[in-house]
Amino acid sequence: MENNILEVKKLDVYVPVGEKNYKAVHDVTFSVREGEIFGIVGESGCGKTLTALSIPELLSDGIFQSKDSLVFNNMDIHNLSTKEKRNIYGKDISMIFQEPMTALNPLVSIKKQVEESLRLHTDMSKTQRYDRVRECLQEVGIHNVDSVMEMYPHELSGGMRQRVLIASAVICSPKLLIADEPTTALDVINQNQVINLIRKINKTYGTAVLFISHDLKAVSSLCSRMAVMYAGTFVEQGPVRDVFFNPCHEYTKGLLSSIPTADKKGKKLECIPGKVPSINESKEACPFAPRCKKAVQLCYVNTPEKKIISPEHYALCHFPEIKE
Repeated sequence: MENNILEVKKLDVYVPVGEKNYKAVHDVTFSVREGEIFGIVGESGCGKTLTALSIPELLSDGIFQSKDSLVFNNMDIHNLSTKEKRNIYGKDISMIFQEPMTALNPLVSIKKQVEESLRLHTDMSKTQRYDRVRECLQEVGIHNVDSVMEMYPHELSGGMRQRVLIASAVICSPKLLIADEPTTALDVINQNQVINLIRKINKTYGTAVLFISHDLKAVSSLCSRMAVMYAGTFVEQGPVRDVFFNPCHEYTKGLLSSIPTADKKGKKLECIPGKVPSINESKEACPFAPRCKKAVQLCYVNTPEKKIISPEHYALCHFPEIKE
């Protein structure tokens, strides 16, 4: 049986709006196995990034979380001291952010930014750190390493900055890498290069990856299991092949139908009508009902329960469409 490197149970995240706190992430439960790539997909505003930031406790001031447990490498992080958590975050759990220009410090050289985790989490000498930074930048595909190490973020292209972020994230050989939409700000060529780089890191070092994206094609090529997120909760979860070839939730089917493919050339792409409900709108009953073409009265008044499609595949729907 495969071991889980991460187990998240019943995660809720609350965001303040005015004088009230609203639940932006609701009852999220999932696991990431050792050495696997697990994907979370959904539209902007669905709660993907809040879920990702909750794991290394990087939520902004005022936003708070509650959970039954968050177990990493057989340790419940909730029960650890601040010092113990700091020994894990940045070393065993690291993160790639979606916007490298804001994630990198504009006043600090590339060398110093990439070596920061080594200074905090290892007893390497200055020379050893220099050699490791140089090696890591080469591993992520950066050429002219010696000159790049002395540069500042504004002197690099978007693709180069994202590679620097990846180098910073993997330099301590983490057990879990959280990639929060790492291709969003890049052109198609750099997107493919970053996806291939994440795949290489996973295969070469056995690093487990939590891959957050709205790009279903990237998830299909990269991940073994996935969850589809809508309005702060997982509406479908399972092996990628099952979710793609037997989607059971109408939201999942809508996302898959909107993917441009060769056979759709010249045709109008399908779209899901309406929009994701705002954070202060009621999430009672089925939050997708107002956008669902198959919704009936029950969908507007009763909260759906998980319907098990197969041992690892479920949909949060009153009437999931299951292929025989």
